[in-house]
Amino acid sequence: MSVGLGCLFLAIAWQPDLNRTLDWVVASIVALLTVFAHPLGICWIAGVLIYRWLRRWLPGGWKLVIPLAELAAYRGALWYVHHKNLDVDWHSSVPFYAGNGADQLSVYGDRYVFLVWAALLFAIILFVVDAMKRWNDPAFRKCIVFPLELYALLICTIGVLPENLRIGLYAAWIGLLASRLTCVTAVAGLTVLACAKPRWWHMLGFGGTAIVFFAFLYADTGKLNRLEANAETLIRGLPLGTRVVPTIAADPNWRVEFIAHVVDRACVGHCFVYSNYEPSSQQFRVRVVPQGSWIATPSAENADDMQGGSYEIESGDLPLKHIYQCVRGDWTKLCTRDLAEGQSTGTGWLRPEE
Repeated sequence: MSVGLGCLFLAIAWQPDLNRTLDWVVASIVALLTVFAHPLGICWIAGVLIYRWLRRWLPGGWKLVIPLAELAAYRGALWYVHHKNLDVDWHSSVPFYAGNGADQLSVYGDRYVFLVWAALLFAIILFVVDAMKRWNDPAFRKCIVFPLELYALLICTIGVLPENLRIGLYAAWIGLLASRLTCVTAVAGLTVLACAKPRWWHMLGFGGTAIVFFAFLYADTGKLNRLEANAETLIRGLPLGTRVVPTIAADPNWRVEFIAHVVDRACVGHCFVYSNYEPSSQQFRVRVVPQGSWIATPSAENADDMQGGSYEIESGDLPLKHIYQCVRGDWTKLCTRDLAEGQSTGTGWLRPEE
């Protein structure tokens, strides 16, 4: 939502001079909403505006100073984290060549990979054909130069971002940064394609890809619907105010890993997910106090271990209900049991298999 609001701000800011006062009033409201949604959106806005301003002062090859500065900052950050022994993972699950944004089509498993390559190759063909036909058109060059530079810069940015990091020994991980931010690269890539003149074969190529993609999506989200329905049925049978710990994993081939939040949604107004990592992370507006809370663990590390299945229950945690996948071959089926002191949250949990 934050990135989407950021894009809306940029679209308003790029409008011709129709009513600049009204445009900027609306843009300011959108920027405020972006800040409340998540810091990422306002960073996206600031990054684009700063780059747009800098490129005016950096003619020709001097524009390479910006990606080179990124590389220098990356090397400096590597030196810093190694000397400070900070927890930073620089190995992204998205290869550098996949930082172009097409990876956002790869959601639920390996069968989406051919869609990624099909969409990417078709987009490259579209761009090359249109560029060859219209490169001598000044209007086309004016339209495409800035989006193309921004797109290339964002690919470089994805390549130097850490994948996971945490700012303190007992803090929660800030995870999947590069993997998530390829959605911003995808947006920039689409602005490049938007400069092309629409043709009938564009609709056929992208339309065919979309049909296959949404057919796959329908089948895979159907599994999530069944999982959520099972969670809601299970939770309705629990007493009001019950504290629960879910251990739920997705199909190992899926890119989407964190599906345990189906229990969080089902619990709204009925129970508490004691292993909820957000309050203990201190990175959200609702935060658990250091001395602890009855409804949420005060330790971000314990929250991770609880949902990962490696946490041993202590007497102070009780009473707790465990919600877990309990049927081999069908990871949408859930069971519940009472947890006891010394038990592991991984006991009885049948994780989905390859």
